[in-house]
Amino acid sequence: MLATQVATSSTNAVGDLVVTLKGQLYSDESQAVAIGLAINTPTGNNLCVSLPNSGDGGAELAVSNNVVQLIPFLAYQAAPTDDFFFNSFRQFDAPANDNSVQVRNLGPNTVDHRKLTVQSLLYLDSSFGYWLFATPKRNSQPDSLVCSKCITRPRSTALPPPPTTIRS
Repeated sequence: MLATQVATSSTNAVGDLVVTLKGQLYSDESQAVAIGLAINTPTGNNLCVSLPNSGDGGAELAVSNNVVQLIPFLAYQAAPTDDFFFNSFRQFDAPANDNSVQVRNLGPNTVDHRKLTVQSLLYLDSSFGYWLFATPKRNSQPDSLVCSKCITRPRSTALPPPPTTIRS
């Protein structure tokens, strides 16, 4: 629940349902390549916000959770030596449609219908590391120490417009 002097909002939703399909394209003793598609379905609640201090008598904003996102990805993992490893992940988040927005002015009791466009994103993730110490034990987890670095770069694919755009 969000409650301020300007706006009030609440939700008790679990969230959207994501279904993922994944397949391995190639693998050998030291590397593997996988490809897949995740589909984010809008099963979470809609957003309703009351704005009591705006204009003549306040306003209500209702955003319908309608966006289906298609998320293709490509992953690569390599261990060229017993001590060095590398992981890479590429992902593109593409909305298939828009959210509908309804703005209701409570004073003159007018309703304005709009669309909320979700931004497309490209994710470029990579990590690499080196095993400093590893001693495998029978029937248990190995004792190990690893040094690693992760590089994550989310990138907008639509510059400009801003992250979200409301249009009539």
